[in-house]
This record gives sequence, C-alpha cells and structure tokens, in this order.
Amino acid sequence: MTIAAARASVTAQWLTEARTVVAGLLVDSAGSAPLEPGAVMLIDGEHNVEGTVTGGCVEAAVLAEAQELLAGDRSARLVSYGISDQLAGDVGLMCGGLVHILVHEISGESAETELAAARAVIEERPVVVATLLDGEHAGAKLAVIDGGVTGGLGAGALLDASVARDARGLLDTGRSVLRRYGADGSTLGSDLRVFMRVHAPRPQMVLFGAIDFSAALAPMAAELGYAVTICDARETFVRSPRFARSTRSSTSRRYWRR
Repeated sequence: MTIAAARASVTAQWLTEARTVVAGLLVDSAGSAPLEPGAVMLIDGEHNVEGTVTGGCVEAAVLAEAQELLAGDRSARLVSYGISDQLAGDVGLMCGGLVHILVHEISGESAETELAAARAVIEERPVVVATLLDGEHAGAKLAVIDGGVTGGLGAGALLDASVARDARGLLDTGRSVLRRYGADGSTLGSDLRVFMRVHAPRPQMVLFGAIDFSAALAPMAAELGYAVTICDARETFVRSPRFARSTRSSTSRRYWRR
C-alpha cells in the first residue's frame, strides 16, 4: 500500500466512525521544505495523530492549533512556520524554509467529500480534492473523482465550475497546486485561493526478468509510488511470493497476475 493509500485508509476509517477530525494541510512552501504541498496531518477529537506535514519540525505546533480549534472557534485558520531573524528560537523549519498550513475541521458536506475521495484513492482511481482557503467558507471541499464532481466550495456555482475544470486538467500533471480565482469565481482575479490536492494514477514501472535484482527493486519502487509489473516467460518463477507482495507480475504474452 502506498503512503497516499495508507493515509486515505485512516481518513476513511475515522470519518466512517463519525470521529471529530481536524486536518493540517500543507498548501504552500517557500525555500527548503521537507515535504511537497499536499501533505496532510490528521488529528481526531481524542488528539490521536496520523500523518505529517514537515517530517516532524512543526507537528507539535500544528497539534496545538488543532486543539485550540477543537476547544473554541471551529473556523479554519491558515498558519505559517519558518525561520527568520524574528523567529529565531521559535517554532520553525530546521532546513530554513517557510510553510503555510491550513488547519481546519473536516465535517458536514466536506466530510462526505473527503470520504468519497479517500475511498477512490484506496482504489487507485484518479482524484483531485480542492480546498478553499479564504472567506467564511474556508475549509470547504470539492472533489473531482473519475471526472465527476462531489461536494462544493460554498462560494458560488462559477467558482465550483472553474475549479472542477482546472482540477481535471491537473490530473495530467500529477502535481498538487495552489490556484487563485476572482471573488465571483472566475479564473481572472486573486481574491480566493484554492488548494488542489492531486492523486493521479501511479506511474508504471516494468521490470523484465523474475530475478533477485527485480525482487530487490520492486518493493522500493512500490514504496515510492510506482505500480510495478515484473515480466517473465517462466510462469513458475514469476509466481514466486517474493514478487507478488509488491508487484503485478506477468509472464510475457500469456500470463497476467494481479
């Protein structure tokens, strides 16, 4: 199971159990940062934590923000952490970068949208989850799953349509991005920021030969997110459990194992 699928599995479990869930979503970074935008940290009502947004640098601070949110005003908040002359000795990134994290509760329609998206990620279907960062509806979510739209950002039909159109195009790039839209939802303007978390189909890696080299490389490639296929004309070799654990194996032209 990939890291994204493992995180989606936790998300689906917590939301199915109707837990109170707060997410810390890395939406932007500058300079050196440990993780790419799109990284997610989850906190439930009992303060259980899953995931990471910086690999450990600011997770304690994000947890504190989540606890404050749960204890009081449930509105989404965009927080920033980094190192500067003014912040020296305070919470920041050891690598010297700057990160922007949206801390928000996943509830109501947004919870239904995230649950549908999480199930699609687990099934390795193409998904884009868009999260609104600004205004009274900050934290609202819209997902494009298999080309269809689930949920909404709460800021008008034009914004939903503009975001859905852009989300479909982003599946070809496979990269999560921050986009800006006008107050009316048009693509011209910068009043509203929307972060789009992209889960594109996994890249393919094909290894020829059911040999020790393939057995060693396949698990590492699978952990990095590749869908690995090992091809070999010798069905007896390719059926070995050491390949099946992390690959989709095949014998050339006449045998396919899922």
